[in-house]
Amino acid sequence: MRGGAVRPSEEAAGQRLAVEYPKVGERLRGQIPSSKSANPKSQTSKLPTGFGLRLSCGAFIARVYSTCPRFSFLLAFIVLVSAAFCVRANDLDDARKQFSTGDYTGCITTLESAIKDGAGGEERYLLLTKALLTVGRYPDALSIITKALKEEPSSIRLRWRAREVFFSNGQPDRAKDVTDEILQRVGSDPRSYREPGDLVIFAQAALLKNADPKKILDQVLSTAIKSDPKFADAYLVSGNLALEKHDYALAAKKFEQGLKEIPDDIELKFGLARAYEPSDTAVMAGTLEAILERNTNHLGSLLLLVDHAIDAEDYSGAEKLLEHINGINLWHPDAWAYRAVLAHLQNQPEVEKVVREKGLKFWKENPRVDYLIGLKLAQNYRFAEGADHQKKALEFDSDYLPAKAQLAHDLLRLCKEPEGWNIASEVHKEDGYDIEAFNVINLRDTMTKTATLMNLNFMVRMGFKYAAI
Repeated sequence: MRGGAVRPSEEAAGQRLAVEYPKVGERLRGQIPSSKSANPKSQTSKLPTGFGLRLSCGAFIARVYSTCPRFSFLLAFIVLVSAAFCVRANDLDDARKQFSTGDYTGCITTLESAIKDGAGGEERYLLLTKALLTVGRYPDALSIITKALKEEPSSIRLRWRAREVFFSNGQPDRAKDVTDEILQRVGSDPRSYREPGDLVIFAQAALLKNADPKKILDQVLSTAIKSDPKFADAYLVSGNLALEKHDYALAAKKFEQGLKEIPDDIELKFGLARAYEPSDTAVMAGTLEAILERNTNHLGSLLLLVDHAIDAEDYSGAEKLLEHINGINLWHPDAWAYRAVLAHLQNQPEVEKVVREKGLKFWKENPRVDYLIGLKLAQNYRFAEGADHQKKALEFDSDYLPAKAQLAHDLLRLCKEPEGWNIASEVHKEDGYDIEAFNVINLRDTMTKTATLMNLNFMVRMGFKYAAI
């Protein structure tokens, strides 16, 4: 099914999650909304794209030629050039529709054909590299982004996409250099980077250099939204920033604001699903259903379902989802990390080793692979094994904060408190806006006000007053 989006029947769409993955559905406890029946009256036939333009242009040329033949060839040339621009705009629109419905291969073919015919521009290269990354064609994405940067050297949006491409191809040093390049370009010529898209890129680059998140949110991203209320990326980056800080209420607010302006945006819906995951799984499940009804190949939604299938101990359901994901992108690191978790939970150490290596195929020192494996093992009460994977992730990248934070949690659960509290303090010092890190430090401060009672098997903490009794 590589790249092929298959729209489910209207009758079956509303219950797909509950029917195909019953244990996941039971865990989520969500009522999946059924689809509304299609309205036959709304399905009108359409003329071929550009038909009206070609017809009116032909009639216009014929009329002008009959009255003023000496200008006919000039006018014909102008009209044909205009038509060519329309056709190029249409190929980009077609590619966007193909991507949004999960036809990633079709999207790639459309854009490659347009570029081969002489079309180019920032938007085509951005979408083409995004599609290539989605299907796991990482070396091809590297070739395209290299070509794009030669043609559009001033584009910081292409440079930001290049950062992702470099990481995916195991070139973290080049990826990190991109951040400095972007900030230098904006700093040297700020007037050239005032468009909403440029502001959003600048915001993300500045955050990587420890800019104050609140100022970025209130001053830069809010400015982008005011400039263009229908620019989805501004809401998306705002919501994802809140998710990163574990502020799920703020994240939900940002995604909902975006959906009021762009109600059909799939990535904003997916962000909303993630925001409600910890507190309202029914909303999360209903949102995922709406996404998958439109795009059965949406990788983020499918991976989130895998996560919940593992928690529900529905290992066969998780395997089924992962097979579908690998049919879209054979080399998705998260998919192989989840396979490693399944292998570990089913006592298959050799399989676990093989699938972990596959997750590291294109980037040998990708810290996220071991971070994700360790996170899921800890969520299934394998704290020691989880801590080992977080240490591996930090060997790859000592600054990878998610692994450092999770290692602190694992060590505290293993009663290795001095080391755990020290790491937790480091995390809070590095990211003062992270709510989860703040809560851990508050817990530490509270525990200093309690007494500890121990025997060979148990350790209990309570107030000094009650401990004396």
